[in-house]
Amino acid sequence: MNESPDETRAGEQAPVPRQEWPLFCERFSRRHRGWLTTLEVGRAALADCLPLWEVSVEPRGAGTDILVTLGAGDRAMIHRVARAEAVVTLRAADGSETGLRLDPAGGRSTFLSFRPSPGADDVLDGLAPGERL
Repeated sequence: MNESPDETRAGEQAPVPRQEWPLFCERFSRRHRGWLTTLEVGRAALADCLPLWEVSVEPRGAGTDILVTLGAGDRAMIHRVARAEAVVTLRAADGSETGLRLDPAGGRSTFLSFRPSPGADDVLDGLAPGERL
């Protein structure tokens, strides 16, 4: 973990094995697409109240980058975590996902957190609003 003790987050933390990153990121993105997010590096907020579009894996040379895309179209923001060393699911006491911690090879961890809209866990058709035709 690449943060000081004052930058830890409360709650359960579940590391994702590196070989599972691509599938995990795809599924995480589908489960939470459209949820409002906050994106922080350390304690510095980069974005607040932007909808999650995608978390993806991009192999780069000997390492792997993690890309977080918030918003869509001309309002999209992409944050790259270079040479990621860890992807960690953050969970509330009840086991629900509250976000991700993405650790780079050097520097501070990136935190993606969200507040689900009411009924967000009640998926009826498996499609986020942005995926409907």
